[in-house]
Amino acid sequence: MKKYSVCLSIIVVALAATSTDQEFIKPKTKKKYPSEQQSAELDGDLVVEGTALSAALVNLSQKVIKIVQEAIGRVNGYANGEKSSDGKCKRLDLYEKKLKIKQEIESATAEIVRLQEHIAQLADDLDGLIDSD
Repeated sequence: MKKYSVCLSIIVVALAATSTDQEFIKPKTKKKYPSEQQSAELDGDLVVEGTALSAALVNLSQKVIKIVQEAIGRVNGYANGEKSSDGKCKRLDLYEKKLKIKQEIESATAEIVRLQEHIAQLADDLDGLIDSD
């Protein structure tokens, strides 16, 4: 009878442990702390990536400025009464291309603003950690 009660107790404990998905022994997770050199190398990577992003944004800005200047020229010409000699088909083609550019600029603007806010928040978090040292 004692054998049965001991076996029954072991089974109950085993079932209780598996049914609640609890571990009796939790494995230790060892944290890896970066060295000063690794931290400095990461700062170097930030410089490289930040410079590349800045260059890409400058190039994009230059292209957008050119598009805007050309659009201003066309608007001024229209306001001054200049007529285009373009036919209906060419005008349609130009209109569709300008509409696509406008939509891409709108989409890019929204994405850049989202990224700007995200990066600003990350930078603020970093500044908070640096200031607390």
